[in-house]
Amino acid sequence: MARGDWRSTYADAMLDRLIHNAHLIELSGESLRQTKKSSQKNA
Repeated sequence: MARGDWRSTYADAMLDRLIHNAHLIELSGESLRQTKKSSQKNA
């Protein structure tokens, strides 16, 4: 394996491990980003 290849493989393995233990959180309601963005346009 080339020198740079093991780094990407190692990073992929770390991300795989993190994603495997992750929880999905679904939020509802208005986005604060959208409300701030629209208020800045109106100002």
